[in-house]
Amino acid sequence: MKVDEEEMFATVMTEEPADQFPRWGTVRLRMVLWHVGALALILGILGGVVRVMVQADLYATVDRTLAERSHAELDHAKGNRQMIPISSGSETELKSPKASSDGPYFWPDAPGGRAEGSAIGSRPHALPPLDPRVIPRNPADAPTWAPKEVPWDAQSFRRSLDGRTVYSTVVDHGTPTRVLSMPVERQGKIDRVLQLAYPLDGVIRQIDRLTWTLLILAPFGLLVAALGGTFLTNRSLRPVSEIANLASRLGASDLSERLPVSGRDEFSELSSSFNAMLSRLEEAFNRQRQFTADASHELRTPLSIIKVNASQALEHPWPEDRYREFLTAIDAASDRQSRIVEELLFLARADAGRLARDMALVCLLEALEEAADAVSRPDRPPIQLESIDPGFMVPGSGSELTRLWTNLLENAVRHTPPDGAVTVSAMVDAESVTVSVTDTGEGIAPEHLPHLGERFYRVDAARATETGGNGLGLAICRSITKAHGGQMTIESKVGEGTVVRIRLLLCPQT
Repeated sequence: MKVDEEEMFATVMTEEPADQFPRWGTVRLRMVLWHVGALALILGILGGVVRVMVQADLYATVDRTLAERSHAELDHAKGNRQMIPISSGSETELKSPKASSDGPYFWPDAPGGRAEGSAIGSRPHALPPLDPRVIPRNPADAPTWAPKEVPWDAQSFRRSLDGRTVYSTVVDHGTPTRVLSMPVERQGKIDRVLQLAYPLDGVIRQIDRLTWTLLILAPFGLLVAALGGTFLTNRSLRPVSEIANLASRLGASDLSERLPVSGRDEFSELSSSFNAMLSRLEEAFNRQRQFTADASHELRTPLSIIKVNASQALEHPWPEDRYREFLTAIDAASDRQSRIVEELLFLARADAGRLARDMALVCLLEALEEAADAVSRPDRPPIQLESIDPGFMVPGSGSELTRLWTNLLENAVRHTPPDGAVTVSAMVDAESVTVSVTDTGEGIAPEHLPHLGERFYRVDAARATETGGNGLGLAICRSITKAHGGQMTIESKVGEGTVVRIRLLLCPQT
């Protein structure tokens, strides 16, 4: 029965050496890496979104600028009424440009293609630096003196001839350029296309500066996040380190240390749970120590009796009746020792969950009658069975339930005077039956009631030894009741008696 508590506790509370875990596998490092990785992903997505939005906004600004320039050019052409010199022979004839009644605007045909002061020829500082181009549908329609202008974007030029305003991006002399192609009507048909161009090298430089700014600032942001994450992670995981340090200091000889609990976060709950676990372990080890000491004491007593009587019998020749006394004492001590060992083995089976395996329907009255017959003797108080229907059937092991009632009745008659009474009754509700074992004995003091059912616990150790009790009977009763899904309660008053109630599941009667 010797138990190596330090070895058992070491098995439960084993902590792996810190050097078995590489630094890259620590929870702290993984949390920091996850934090930095998630932040890098977020920054990458946000940076990409910002870059796309800024680029779209810059391109939209360019498109608005081109649209405003085109409308300014057309409005100027519509309102231009000055005389344009047209060369005819040796004379110069002055004619006034005419507005088309079929289309909104037309472009004046003039040497040089533009009049002085015209918006077409002007270059306001806020507008693109490239002059607009007015390209006729048919190059043969252009005056012989007019410069041959080539479209910046031939494809957009053809699409605009179909009546559509087109924005496009082309590369002009190695420079990305945004081009607006707008159809121009004259005399009810589209015969020209107005194209305006905006070089995008400045826009691209702005986007590139933004991209490089994001790429340069992102590592610094991630570095700050890593440092801050490391600090916060170390601060957050400090309770875990305290738990690990406390676990490394704990031993079966001293489980009294507890973790400090502060705050209302998850780690405070963890500390509280760990402290509760330590309390349960401390209580369990205290019970184990007490159980070991009590079992050793209980087993040592009959062994001592056997040893003393055997030694005296062998000391010198004795009369026959004296030998009989020695053998009787040895036999009684052996019976007591066998009973203790058998009950300890039964409790070990209960701890291993090996009770109530041969489940069947058990007649409650038959089990109680069998137990009463085993306990009844002429020198003991009578046992009365009341209000027990023979049809009451409970699921369980017949031998274990009989042992349950036997232990309860044995305990009741042991503490009841011969002129007293032990009564067994049953009360049924919807799904269960409650069996009450009531005696008129001396009763039990209130301070002992919470401990009844603990192993080797006895209210009066001296009297229990005289009557043959060893403090395991009620412990066995609790184990059997628990294995059958029941509940045991004890009520007692000093000088009036004790009532033990066992609640078990009841099979419905058919």
